[in-house]
Amino acid sequence: MVDDATRRVRATSSKQMLRSLMDVKLKNINFRSERSYLLADSAEFKASDKDLSVGTLCVRGYLRGQPLGIHQLVHIPGHGVYQMKQIDSVPDPYPLKRNHHKKTSKGIETTETLLVADPLKIPDLKEEATPDIFMGEQTWPTEEEMTTEESRDTSGKTKSTKKMNEYQSSWNVGDESEEEETLEKGESDDDDLDEEKMKDTALNEQLLKEWRQRRLDERDEIMFPDEVEVPLDTPARDRFIKYRGLKSFRSSPWHPKESLPAEYAYIYQLKNVNSLQKDVLEFGREKEEAWLNSLSQKKGPTGEGSMDMEENQVSVSTDKVVPDYPECVCPGTFIAVHILNVPSTVFEKIKDQKLPLILSALLEHEQKLTVVNCNVQRISTYDKPVKSRELLTLHCGFWRRQVRPTFSENNLNCDKHKMDRFLQHGRWTVASVYAPVTFGTNVPAMFFDSEGVLVAAGCLLDLNPDRIVLKKAVLTGYPFRNKKRNAVVRFMFHDPDDIKWFKPVELWTKYGLSGRITDSLGTHGLFKANFDRIVKNNDTVCMSLYKRVFPKPVGEFASLRTQH
Repeated sequence: MVDDATRRVRATSSKQMLRSLMDVKLKNINFRSERSYLLADSAEFKASDKDLSVGTLCVRGYLRGQPLGIHQLVHIPGHGVYQMKQIDSVPDPYPLKRNHHKKTSKGIETTETLLVADPLKIPDLKEEATPDIFMGEQTWPTEEEMTTEESRDTSGKTKSTKKMNEYQSSWNVGDESEEEETLEKGESDDDDLDEEKMKDTALNEQLLKEWRQRRLDERDEIMFPDEVEVPLDTPARDRFIKYRGLKSFRSSPWHPKESLPAEYAYIYQLKNVNSLQKDVLEFGREKEEAWLNSLSQKKGPTGEGSMDMEENQVSVSTDKVVPDYPECVCPGTFIAVHILNVPSTVFEKIKDQKLPLILSALLEHEQKLTVVNCNVQRISTYDKPVKSRELLTLHCGFWRRQVRPTFSENNLNCDKHKMDRFLQHGRWTVASVYAPVTFGTNVPAMFFDSEGVLVAAGCLLDLNPDRIVLKKAVLTGYPFRNKKRNAVVRFMFHDPDDIKWFKPVELWTKYGLSGRITDSLGTHGLFKANFDRIVKNNDTVCMSLYKRVFPKPVGEFASLRTQH
């Protein structure tokens, strides 16, 4: 039994909660208020007469956000970007006044065509750039260059390396195409699941083994970060042919345009992102201000009473186009948007999902593909290992697509950022993906796994293809003969030629010593090293190597795949 005192306390608490809810001010969702969007009240599909597989999708609903232009592209989350054919004003199913709509002589409510798109003004749906074949052209080599190339010896070094220092000469390797071939054979640390294995009959057993291996790899990465072993059957100079040593991770130069992948020829790089974003958002605010000014001019002189507001609502719905922008529809209008060339399979998926259909308008340039960097943090309740370049689903603003993000640290005092092999708990991580240009402030970004479980959440950081993400590989060895500052190190290499190859790279130990390789010893990979202090027997000798990594595409760059 509930006594009277408890009943009075509950009643008082309920009143206080209602009073606090009435006083709370809703926060403005920036990314949503900076563009037009529509929550569909109904939708229907009309197939084309020439091709039944595509047609026109008609979506009805109240327009929200900013005024919608007829020549803007629209996006259906999870189903792509499309062009609009026309925008109609349809009868409001939930009007404030029943006699509000225009009627014919028979008293039937009618549909009015507000705007019709001009095919010459509609932006292109192509998201990839067209590469310029002349961007990589070279001039005819001079006689001196041809003489130098002919005098190249079998070791891959030219006679001109005599003028270089020892470090530059050691890294002056041969043909880059040969390096890439060797890399394809020796690079065994790719982070993707083999698609052919996924089609095997023993799929569950294979997935279980891979999950256990990932769990072990994640544990090893936490205990021994970035440490890798040199394989016995592959020379280290072939296994790490694309890696290089850096004297200082913070201050050593690394050019952002060096050795870019072929995918970078098909993406857009915006020169001044902040200025362009400011201009695009300012144009949207100008349209919104013009619409609000038209509302203020229609207010009566009696003030803002309830009847005046209701009459104002009636007058607003009569004029549904922004006065200063005749190609834009006013927000708050119940409209029907006709979308061109929508596949019939998309409409079937929308019906099968039984989820609300959202239609959002893209700002200028937002259909173009670039490298999007998101600053995210892993969800504390998600306990599965998340490997870099693993297939995830990214929700950023209104759009959603499958990506393979590359995780990295966010260094504020350095132009280089170390790659994370796994998404770690308890800190912020930058995820770099191939995705469309997205403008706005505080645009949310969320990653989901294949089962739809939230993995990480954060916001959009920047649009920067020049972000340098370096994958670090630490080779380790152990001193077993020490004499003051000199030591003989073993188990780092297995070939004396590898020692000569990596001789210019600086060594360091886990006790804070630094040193260099002085000479190779024997034929089993032993070498002598000199350090700046006395070496201890329980210390570990390390060598840091770096190579630049890029995001991995999922369904992008189809034309590039057909070429290969």
